[in-house]
Order: sequence, then C-alpha cells, then structure tokens
Amino acid sequence: MLKGLEYILIVLLMASFIFAQSSEIEKLEEQGYTRLDEKDYEGARELFKKMIEIAPDNSWGYYNVACSYGREGNPESTLIWLEDAFKHGFKQFSHALYYDPDLESIRNSSEFKKIVFDATERHRGSLLECAERYPQRRADIYWEIAKTYSAQKEIDKGLEYVDEAIRNGLSNFSWRGLVELRKDERFYEVVSAAIKETYEWKGTPQEKIWGLMQVYTEVKYNFANFENVQGLDWDNLVREYIPKIMKAKDRQEYYNLLQELIANLKDNHTRITLPDELRDGLDMPPIEVEVIENKFIVMRVGDTEEMKRNNIYPGLEIKEVDSVPVKEYFEEKKLPYLALSQTQRERLANVSSLLKGKKNSPVKLTVFDLDGSEREATLTRNSALGKGNKFPWSTGIDSPLVEVKEMDKEIFYFNLRSFASDKTAILFEEEVAKLDLKEVKGIILDVRYNTGGNSSVGDRITSHLIEKPIKTSRIFKAREYRPLYRLRGIEQDWYEAESSLTPSVDEHYLGPVVVLISRYTGSAAEDFLLPLKYNKRAVLLGETTSGGTGNGLNTILPGEGMLRVCINTDEYVGCGVSPDTEVYQTRDDIYRGYDRVLTKALEVIKESEN
Repeated sequence: MLKGLEYILIVLLMASFIFAQSSEIEKLEEQGYTRLDEKDYEGARELFKKMIEIAPDNSWGYYNVACSYGREGNPESTLIWLEDAFKHGFKQFSHALYYDPDLESIRNSSEFKKIVFDATERHRGSLLECAERYPQRRADIYWEIAKTYSAQKEIDKGLEYVDEAIRNGLSNFSWRGLVELRKDERFYEVVSAAIKETYEWKGTPQEKIWGLMQVYTEVKYNFANFENVQGLDWDNLVREYIPKIMKAKDRQEYYNLLQELIANLKDNHTRITLPDELRDGLDMPPIEVEVIENKFIVMRVGDTEEMKRNNIYPGLEIKEVDSVPVKEYFEEKKLPYLALSQTQRERLANVSSLLKGKKNSPVKLTVFDLDGSEREATLTRNSALGKGNKFPWSTGIDSPLVEVKEMDKEIFYFNLRSFASDKTAILFEEEVAKLDLKEVKGIILDVRYNTGGNSSVGDRITSHLIEKPIKTSRIFKAREYRPLYRLRGIEQDWYEAESSLTPSVDEHYLGPVVVLISRYTGSAAEDFLLPLKYNKRAVLLGETTSGGTGNGLNTILPGEGMLRVCINTDEYVGCGVSPDTEVYQTRDDIYRGYDRVLTKALEVIKESEN
C-alpha cells in the first residue's frame, strides 16, 4: 500500500515539475517576444537561450534566436541558429520558407533554401519509415508528408499524399501547413473525390456504430467545455443514442440524430456539419430574422418579386410558421439540433435556421404589420437573388472587409466584418495611416456581425491603440489527457497559457475608442474584446456576445459529414462578453433603419470630450 502511495506522490511531483518547467518556458518566450518588439535583440536572445537551458530540445528556442538575428540583420548567425532549430525538431517548414518576416533578409539565399529543404527531406524520410512501422498511424503520417511537399511547392506529390491520407482514414482534418497545396485548384477536387469514395454512405449497422464511436471518443477525450454542461453524463447519453442511431432509416435521419446528440454540449464551436448533398438540399426564403423585444422580427429582406408581392419588409413580425406559434416552432423543430452556447439558447440569440427546410418547398407565415393587422404570406425556400447570387445573412457579408466612414468631425467608424484573414488588419492599418491621429476625436469599431477567424488579426489592430504592453486577459486552456493519471486516480491536467500584447512600432491612437458588439460577435472577435475591456481601453456597447471560441479537431464521418470538436476554452465560453452599457435595437428602429447602438457610440465619444 505504501509503495502505491509513494508512486502516486512521485508521479504528482514529476507532473508538478514538468508543469512548472513548461510555464517558465512560456514566460521566457513571452518576455523574449516583448524584447524583440522593443528592438532589444540581445536581451531577447538571452531569454530565448534560457529556454534552451531549461529544455535543450525546445526547437522554438533555437528558432527564436535565429529570428532575433534575422531582425538584427545578421544573416550568418541567423542561418546557424536556424539549422540548429531544424536539427532539434522544428517542423514549420512553410512558415520559415515563405511567411516569417524575421527571415526576410536570408529568404533568397541558396544557403537558407538548402537548410530548409534538407530538413524537410530528413523529416519526410523519418515519416515514411514510421508509416511502414505503424500502419495504424499511416493516414496522419501521409497528411504530414503532404505538408512537406506543400512547403517545397511539389504540388503533384503533395496532392498524391493528401489523397492517400484521406483514403487511409485521416483522423484530424486540418488545413494547417498546406498553404501552397491549397492554392492549386485541384486540391479541393482531390479532397472531395477522396472523401466521397472513402466515406460513401452505405447505411450498414457497422457504419452507423463506427460514426457514433468517432463522435463519442473525440468528444470524451478532447472536448474542452464539459464544465459548462454540469450534470451531463456523456457516456450514458451516448449509450441512450445507440438504439436510435441503429434505427436511423437514412442518412438524413442519422445526421439529425448526431446533431441532436452534439447539441447537448451547448457549445457553438462543437458541431456536426452535414454532408454537402444534404446541405445543398436545404434553403430558406431571402429574409433575415432576429428576436427583438421578445418577438421574431424581420431584419433584412432580399430584393425579389416574391418578397415585394407579399410585402415582406424590415420590422415585420412573424407570429406563426406553418400554423404553429413561432417560438414553439423554433424551440421544437430547430433548437434541439443547433450547436449553440448556453447564452445563445437562453436568449434565442441565433434563429438563423428558423425558416430553413427542403429547397423550393413552401413555408406559410402568419405575420403582424406595424399597425397590428394580421395576414398570411406563403414564401418559397429559395434564397436566390438572380445572376447566381444568394441572399447572405449579415454574418456572411465580408465585402468590404473594412468599411470606413467619418461619422462626425474627426470621429471615424470602422466596420471590421471578419478576422479570418490578415487582410482585415492590413486594411485597417492602411486606413489609419491616412488619418492625422492627433486630430482624431474618437474611433468606433463595429464587430457586431464579426463571427471571428484568427485572434492574431484582432491583436494586431489593438496594437495600434495602446502605448505600452498589456495583458490580453485571455487564458488559453486545453485538456492534457494522460492515461497513467487515469490509472492512478490522479486528476487530469490542463494546459494553460496567458498572453500579452505589445504596441505597434507605428504611431498609436490613444484617444476614445468605442466597440459595438452583439449576439453574433463571436470567437476571435470576442478574443479581441477582452484586452480592450479589462484594460479599460475601450467602451463596449450593445449586447452580450455569442459566448464561444476555440480551435477544432475535425473528423470525417460515414456519409461524408464532419464532426468538429472544440479543444480549448476561455472564461467567456458559454456566457459571452458583456457590454459596458447595454443598448438594444427596437422593432421601430429596424423599420426606420435607425442604428441606436451607433448613435449611442457617438454620444459616448462626444461626452468624453467634455
């Protein structure tokens, strides 16, 4: 018995030591990046070398030293440390070859290309050996090999391994590292064909159970937000779904059940994506609906003859759908299958699927006009607007990526529609560069329909609004599953990392900033809000946000659908980021086209001048 206790204590001490060591490395790396941004290259190198002292095989330590020399303009030392990075396992070949600005000074040298290409070849050779030795890992290994060919721009060979990876049962469908391959128009053709042939729906019992097993295990060991669904017994719930899954009469019913199962997690970053064939068979009339003042209100309308004929307009209230009270219809027929956060469910904050159904089928609405009169309108579930265009939901409008207006004298409005691309930050910087920042009285940033993308895009924008380093107030948390801990009854660990932001080297705007937020503001756009809110750098106006963020593990399922499981979390997941001042649109606002939130933002900035 004593030996068992001693063993557990040793394991716990080892885990504590490893965790402390990891935390120290992260702290050193963060401090080193800050020194780099301050152009203290020698100071940065000292910190990165301390990372190597703690963990001699930490390839990022070597790579960061190389980058410090690259920024400083010392190509010889850059090449020496870069080669050491690859020797110690650095594998970000594409990043080094094409994208890292710190290596720009050596990018065209033959020595640089030889170092990277030789490292790529060595890595590929070891991967091929592993594929022979471990056939159960072959799919993931082939995917990694495809990345090496992508880095070297050997497109044909890369596509060959993409195809092989999918046909061998790829477990994590991630695009990272495939930038060059994805530029080739054949990439998606290869992916689509391989998925279709490998995962074609047959409807066999084995296929149904295998898909459910995939969902069960990926969620059980990777899902980050079980704490937000306390009381949920995932094992028991999946067990209850086995007979339902076995009775599914076709692919549609099978995927409906999987969506219903996943909806129990109440997480808007963990979802089942329908196969293309099923998804393409669904559509809705060209109208956008939101719950405003506890009523289902039409927000936007497509310019079609049917909409004009039925007098469908912004501000119109929907009372019934197919003779069922609209709230009852949504909660019974739609909500059970939707991947929404707890706050979205409680507020009915996303009703975009309300009128979705079989394409070109009719849907009967009972509506109330502004004068209180009731009437019926039968619409067609077809969002086509003509000339190949479809009616977009507001969250899907990404052109222009950055919209700029001068709202009042020296008060500027920026609509940041998406953080999916660095282009948003670049366009923001270009527009800011046109301004005389000393004369600007206020900046309004609108992320009400920004559903996220990459947090680094928002951070880059924020770097122009601060004058000293700040904490992001974000804590990246992901599960670290260790079978040994489970065996010994030890609680599993979490990987946690905090981050900070440093000011841009360009001129900064330090005046009043107001950010407009809504129920649709999500993911990386919510990440964008935290450093602004908690460092009191901006005033947030509008509604509580969607309450969801995280990276996803993607798994292809039988019948060509996909499971996405969120593997990391943050403090606002499930509850959203709350505004400093709540401001809600009214039904009358929608009808008149009046933006109450933007008007309030202008008032806040003008008040700050006094």
